[in-house]
Amino acid sequence: MTDHEDADRALSRVDAALGYAASGWPCFPVQPEAKTPLTQHGLKDATTNQATIRRWWSLRPDAAIGVVTGAASGLVVIDLDPTERP
Repeated sequence: MTDHEDADRALSRVDAALGYAASGWPCFPVQPEAKTPLTQHGLKDATTNQATIRRWWSLRPDAAIGVVTGAASGLVVIDLDPTERP
């Protein structure tokens, strides 16, 4: 399989965000690498509304995907950061 075929099979970011929304996970666009929200109210703007998600990613197709955790989605995240060793 060629790289082009692999790319064709990969989900675009908007497709992934739409999939999360279909699972009931409110999402919102974030700045790649920086994880800074790209909406005015950040995670408070998170939605499962497909039209809104399509609009956001049409404006910023490179945006990473933020997903709200906790009661809104039922998701729990454990973020482990490595400790420095002397």
